[in-house]
Amino acid sequence: MLKENQSMDTVVPIDISNPTAGERNDLTDKGINDKKWTANQDKSIRSGRTLKQTSEVGTMLWEAIAKGNEKFILPIASVCGADCVFCFNKYNPMDMDLASGFRDLDDIAQAIQLLGGDTPIHLGGESNGVVRQEGEPLLHPRIFDILGMIRNKHPYTLIHVMTNATQLTEKFVQKLLPFTPIAFQISYHSNSQHNWCKILGIRAKKFKIAQESFAILEKYRLNCQATIVAMPNLVGFDDIEGTIRYLRQYTEVINIYSPHYTDAANQQPEPEEFRHKMSYDPIEMSKFLKRMRVIYNTNIDWPLDPLKPINVGGYHSSFMPAGIMNTLHSKGQKHALWLFSEAAWIRGAGKVVMEAAPYFSNKHSVLCVKNRTYGGSITTAGLLMVDDYDKAIEEAFNEDPSLQHKVDCFVLPALPFNRFGQDMLGKNYSLLQDKYGISVSCAQQATSGDFTGETTSTHDQWKPVCEPSHMANINPTTTEYTVGDTAMATRKIS
Repeated sequence: MLKENQSMDTVVPIDISNPTAGERNDLTDKGINDKKWTANQDKSIRSGRTLKQTSEVGTMLWEAIAKGNEKFILPIASVCGADCVFCFNKYNPMDMDLASGFRDLDDIAQAIQLLGGDTPIHLGGESNGVVRQEGEPLLHPRIFDILGMIRNKHPYTLIHVMTNATQLTEKFVQKLLPFTPIAFQISYHSNSQHNWCKILGIRAKKFKIAQESFAILEKYRLNCQATIVAMPNLVGFDDIEGTIRYLRQYTEVINIYSPHYTDAANQQPEPEEFRHKMSYDPIEMSKFLKRMRVIYNTNIDWPLDPLKPINVGGYHSSFMPAGIMNTLHSKGQKHALWLFSEAAWIRGAGKVVMEAAPYFSNKHSVLCVKNRTYGGSITTAGLLMVDDYDKAIEEAFNEDPSLQHKVDCFVLPALPFNRFGQDMLGKNYSLLQDKYGISVSCAQQATSGDFTGETTSTHDQWKPVCEPSHMANINPTTTEYTVGDTAMATRKIS
């Protein structure tokens, strides 16, 4: 007899409490489209096997992606043809495991596909933070093929070339013209052949090419800026002034970097003499450059000028902590410990934070972090390691045990870390959180090297100063763009 609401077509349930072998197979395979495919899936799940790596990502591409600058930096060489007296790689106390050579064309083709085209494309990289590959891009034997590949992807985006200018003969420059717009950042450390050779360690015959390159670029209306590593203890202030006098004819901007040395200086034949050559008086340098700006009516920028307040505005000088303080407050952080590099500390970063602190409900403390990894005169944030921060925190908490119970957040600059939070040695800043039980916030920085007010656990630091009118192939004259600090910008702490 049918129960209420039961259809005549209702299938009577099968009793499967004791299935036969045939019924068991039917139940196991029910809903399967491909038995062989499913069997392989089941096998993988049961074994928990890991995937085999069937392809590799080149070192330069990996570092660009990890650092978050794959959209605008295209390093193509890790050899430069020079032997600079201040070379970061040569006098590095750590094993950087850097190969010397040129990037493979297929790898470059891959990297070009990642370029954004909404900011200038930089040929050549710097030892800035975790990006360790650098070289002379114009030495690449396929340089013109590479420029053509870039232009196929981004016909109008400015290409910015970092170079020592030893390749820039008139014939070479003429071959570059089909790939414009192109601009140059030229490392030119002395206008004296003797001192130029002493600093760069390049054959004397190349000096004339570098010296004459400025006039050639001007002839073909190609823009350039110049970089001087100012070394008064090696060449004297008169030589530096002569170089500025020469360069001001051809460029509106002269960037000054400071000489430096690491603990590897101890391995030099005459370590004291080497350290002396790589040192300078920062106050004397600041006053000298101030005079040069007036005498030659030229924009001379030195990011580590100790007499220039860090919050006056402009390039490397717009540190305003209020935005970060508000962000920390909104996240419920009640007491932040700011950890600054010696370079930022000298310019008053800690003082700026403490002057702003009374105007916010949360508490703020500041700490200067010495670079013990590199030692010597290295002071910039980009070369600090997790171990350096750890040592500074440990010493501060030992000195004041109550501070550890008050602080609930460490504020670090994002510059030393890649997107995964790793420093140049591969250590993650999360180790600080694990050790001390205190969260870590990384303060993001804009292209100027200044803090944006954002804190994050990822590190896409570099952004255009102005938003471009559209996302690809922009007119380079409508977008400002500047480059961050480098390893060469260092000074001695007494």
